Amino acid sequence: MAKRRGNHEGSIRELENGRFRAEVMVNGNRMSATRNTRGACQDWVREKLNQRDLGYQPLTGKTKVKDYLGQWMARHARKLKDTTAKQYEEKLNRFVMPMIGEKPLDELTLPFIDAFYEQLLREGIGKYSLRFLHSILHKAFADAVKYGTLLQNPTTGATLPRLPEKEMMILEENEVSTFLIAARTSRLEVLFYLAIVTGMRQAELFGLKWSDVQWQNGKLLVQRQALPVRGGGIVFQEPKTKSGRRAIKLGEDTLDMLRAHKERQQMDRAIAGSDWQGMGLVFPSTIGTVLRRSNVRKEFKRILVLANVPDIRFHDLRHTAASILLNAGVPVIVVSKMFGHSKVSVTMDIYGHLIPTMQEMATQVMSDLVMPVAIDLEAESTTRDYAGVSLKKGQHPKI
Repeated sequence: MAKRRGNHEGSIRELENGRFRAEVMVNGNRMSATRNTRGACQDWVREKLNQRDLGYQPLTGKTKVKDYLGQWMARHARKLKDTTAKQYEEKLNRFVMPMIGEKPLDELTLPFIDAFYEQLLREGIGKYSLRFLHSILHKAFADAVKYGTLLQNPTTGATLPRLPEKEMMILEENEVSTFLIAARTSRLEVLFYLAIVTGMRQAELFGLKWSDVQWQNGKLLVQRQALPVRGGGIVFQEPKTKSGRRAIKLGEDTLDMLRAHKERQQMDRAIAGSDWQGMGLVFPSTIGTVLRRSNVRKEFKRILVLANVPDIRFHDLRHTAASILLNAGVPVIVVSKMFGHSKVSVTMDIYGHLIPTMQEMATQVMSDLVMPVAIDLEAESTTRDYAGVSLKKGQHPKI
């Protein structure tokens, strides 16, 4: 006998084999499921009704890839930052919709996905772009499996191109000094200096505001990033993780450099006059706007040549900072928090190879601690106490 849950809320009935069958209507489509208990059926009905309220549309035989992905993006975009959602949409509209958008969703298979990826590679998609696109599709189809739209995720196990390992380059300590001396010829001197002494990312430095500098307690608050938007423009966003929002302690020399930098910025502001766009940035352009990455790259390369040091990337200044700190014996957990890593294991995965000397130090410490020290037992007292039993010299405890 069916147990009704109310109008349009589904029904549950017991089958002859003792199991239970649930049915529910979602946007004109009847869905059903069989479970071992009535409670499990009730849970399933609640889940489907919740999905309906979130805008979920059940799969029909005519559902196309483009329809499902469009529906999925409409829901999923609420969970993403604006820039990330735009990246998702750009990748889907550029590579997926024109090529496989008309294909029925339930006809997607792993061999088909592999062939699709191979075609994209032949047509010139980059390896990083393909892996990013795969992550989007894998998430989208995982949700389809979760909601019962697909029986299995067709992207699971897909063949992906191997990425070339990015070579990490760092400046030696003497090269850092030479670089910073050469940087004195640049209006961005303090930007490069702060990148080395704090290990901050370029986007974090670009988004730094004077309100983030706590002069009294000597701390710098990392609260946002200035990120470029495809097609032009800049958007300010919070760091991706909670640990990315952090406070970095600054030394007095660094604070003095920031004070002098702020005074020079007033000169830039006076020269710009009405063209100055006050955004409160610590490192703005000559008219107060967010720095252009291309301009900073050119200036950075000029200083590298002037200093006659290796040709590294701006991001390698962060690696240089980590190398100096770790080889100076600064605990990994301190470096991890300073760099805004979500876990200490992330720091170790990236920089573990930079601290072999610390492993040697640890080995020596353990050796010194546990190495037995020779003593003259004959010179000891004529009695020794073993578990409360007093023995004369030469006697042994009974075991």
